[in-house]
Amino acid sequence: MRQVAGIAFQRGRVAALALVALALLAGCTLGPDYKRPEVKLPEYVIPQQEAANIANLYWWVLPGDPELLRLIRTALGSNLTLKAAAARVEVAQAGVTVVQSGLFPHADYGTGVQRLHRPGRYSRAFETTIQPQPSIAWTVDVWGRVRRQTESAEALAVGVEEGRRAAVLMVVTSVAEAYVRLRAAETQYKITQDSIDRLSADLDAMKRADPPATDAARAQVFSAIERYRANLPILLALAEQTVNDIRLLCADPTLKISRGRGFTGIKPPLMPGTIRSDVLLRRPDVAEAEQRLIAANAQIGAELALYLPQIHLSASGGIGYSSLFPGPMPGGLTPVWAMAGNAVGPLFAAGAISGRVDIAKGATAIALADYQETLLTAFRDTTNALIAYQRSTAHLDALIRSQRALEDAVAKTSDMLGKSAKEYTGLILLHNELYEAQMQSALARKGTFDAVVNIYKAIGGGWVDEAAVYAPQPRAPEKSIPIL
Repeated sequence: MRQVAGIAFQRGRVAALALVALALLAGCTLGPDYKRPEVKLPEYVIPQQEAANIANLYWWVLPGDPELLRLIRTALGSNLTLKAAAARVEVAQAGVTVVQSGLFPHADYGTGVQRLHRPGRYSRAFETTIQPQPSIAWTVDVWGRVRRQTESAEALAVGVEEGRRAAVLMVVTSVAEAYVRLRAAETQYKITQDSIDRLSADLDAMKRADPPATDAARAQVFSAIERYRANLPILLALAEQTVNDIRLLCADPTLKISRGRGFTGIKPPLMPGTIRSDVLLRRPDVAEAEQRLIAANAQIGAELALYLPQIHLSASGGIGYSSLFPGPMPGGLTPVWAMAGNAVGPLFAAGAISGRVDIAKGATAIALADYQETLLTAFRDTTNALIAYQRSTAHLDALIRSQRALEDAVAKTSDMLGKSAKEYTGLILLHNELYEAQMQSALARKGTFDAVVNIYKAIGGGWVDEAAVYAPQPRAPEKSIPIL
């Protein structure tokens, strides 16, 4: 009896030592750990905290237009792209759960019923066997393959979430750009209609003047009126098409949008001259590119683990029944159990494993180049947007000064109608110049606002997280390990 107990103790100690060894080995992970690569970018001059505050502004509230705020809130809540983005996040999170399940044992159930004919020389015998048998199988993650795969899947899931933030950024800025485009079209429509009214009044004055204007002069004015009138349907079509663009962004083809306001009550948000480059790391496409790099880097370790043996453990047990060989338990039942463990490693794979490692390394190199290019593109976009804003502001100021001078010239020339035939021709030229200046001023005002939107789009920043609160949210992943 003592000898049997001693043997059992020795076996137990060996099993315990084997489990400890497996636990220690399971702490290993192959492959390189991720380190953020350095990208040489010049620093801007605004301190980091100030730049961060600028990047966090609710910039779409600053123009002081409640209609713009309403449309952005509506689009965030109902945009179909954002709904699909939230669903993609859920899919990516579920993928993490699938990959992570490889770290744990899997338990299955099964049963079998067998009717076996055993012929004899003088008689025939039939055996009925019933055996329900649950089983447990576990592939021990000794070399960290599953952990690297989980790291990769988690990075991809974070990248998908960054893609959702990028979708939020695009929806907000697209609504703002379309809204400003609508206001610009309405402003130009009003400018055109006012110019037609002004020229029509001058044409009437030319008819009543003493001496009256020549037919040629009146024909020139009439031609100008009709030329302006020809722009009205084009501007109206642009406004209607822009309304449909906004309705698509809001996923509501019947959405009511206030019309006819032009640029009244709207002003560009505050805008910095420069920001720090490190703020760009918060831009969604940059963060998404980095997560793809993290995922590709982790996959190298997962592929390297294929060079080493995999350890499989399994156990099964249950209660069986045989009609010919009844067991010792009540009802003729017999306990049935089995345990097994094996290690499987590659001997010859014809380059399949090394090829997979090379693929993973190549994918990492591609992801690194994509990340660096994305960050450099973000820097370029921000720099170009800042340049566009500074130049568009100066352009708008010059156009406004020109417009005011022409308005004064038109007013003075209109007072001189009838005193000199030259004034008729001069008035027509001034009207044309004033009309062009007003139309260009409207476009320049739109360009200034677009430049501001492009800057906030280029920066990304914390405002995207604040806006994302109003967008469809993905379901939170399970905190506990699911059973199935």
